[in-house]
Amino acid sequence: MPDFLSLDTQGSELDILRGADATLRDHCIALATEIEFHPMYEGQALFSGIFDFALRHGFYFAGFTYLQEISPKRMPVGARAKGFLAFGDALFLRRIDSVKSIARSPNEQHLMLLKLAFVALNFGYLEYALLVLDAAEQAKPDRALSARLMSRDCYRLLDGLRRVAQALPAGFLHTQRSELVAERRKMVEQGYLAAAKEQAARGRIAATRLGGALRRRLRPVWHRLRNVYMDVGTGTPVHRTSAPAVSLPPGTTDATAGPAAGGMSPSIEDLLESYGYSWLAYEVRRRRRDAEGYVAGRLH
Repeated sequence: MPDFLSLDTQGSELDILRGADATLRDHCIALATEIEFHPMYEGQALFSGIFDFALRHGFYFAGFTYLQEISPKRMPVGARAKGFLAFGDALFLRRIDSVKSIARSPNEQHLMLLKLAFVALNFGYLEYALLVLDAAEQAKPDRALSARLMSRDCYRLLDGLRRVAQALPAGFLHTQRSELVAERRKMVEQGYLAAAKEQAARGRIAATRLGGALRRRLRPVWHRLRNVYMDVGTGTPVHRTSAPAVSLPPGTTDATAGPAAGGMSPSIEDLLESYGYSWLAYEVRRRRRDAEGYVAGRLH
């Protein structure tokens, strides 16, 4: 029985799904099918019919993996823009509660959920994959089954993702606009304060440079006066003592350096890269960088 059902049958997809009702209900954890938004074949069902059928059988509509536009009449190149959305491919993923309702044992539930998580991951739905992995862990499978699964790369990847995600700090975006505005205002104020401190530091540096320049100019004059003073025998030379040595704290390289940076634990991006999911690691990284400045409680 298929875990993943993929259909592209030129308008007869819903008829096939109806004929495979029991298989879809009791075994499939994901469905990918061609859909149309406008009739292209006589008597065919459109996207809405497949959508309703999948929802009744315990699936979420995850999204479109491909979409194509058409126009009622093609214009010459140079006179074209957007067309009408015509057809494409849709992905449906099984709900967790639906999997639990059809699994006949803890081991079967655990395995079905792991397969669901792997399919979701391969289509880029990382958050849903992690949610499903938490549910799979709660199924309490036999240790023997878990050990056998860990011999395969796909299941080791899933286990690693679950562990790394659990170790992440709780960083979430603001849910209240007023809180976001207040925090951004405080960040702006801190930015002005930092700018003022930097300007003051620049002023001190300029003053120090000026003082150094004056000392360089006056030092030869002082040496000449000191020599004259010593020549007439009325004084003793003044010896300049060296500055005391500065002892550096362990793990630093200079007097102003902080402690040496410790090793960082691997991120989800690193783990995905190591298993060949560079495209997904890129997407996770892009979204992380876009959102980091808006995480609640993080003042920069």
